[in-house]
Amino acid sequence: PSPIASLQMAVVQLQRDKMEEAKDLLMSIQPDDLEQRAYLYYGFLAEYYRKNGEKKKAVESLEVAILKAGNQAEKKYLEKKKNSIQNKNSA
Repeated sequence: PSPIASLQMAVVQLQRDKMEEAKDLLMSIQPDDLEQRAYLYYGFLAEYYRKNGEKKKAVESLEVAILKAGNQAEKKYLEKKKNSIQNKNSA
């Protein structure tokens, strides 16, 4: 499957709480193959880490996603997610 199809399949697996399947699909993707949509990979990787209890890695992945996001609306959404995770860490 194409990288975007693999990413979509990973999303479904994560929603089904099939963490290993989601991880395998994620690791099969080269983010650069997604070109201008690479931020989606890092944003989803952050969600995988968050759901897996790895908050620091989630924040780091969101920081990469923010750098790769193409417009302000996407950046703002990702910043909000990052702040939400960080605020939960400090609570």
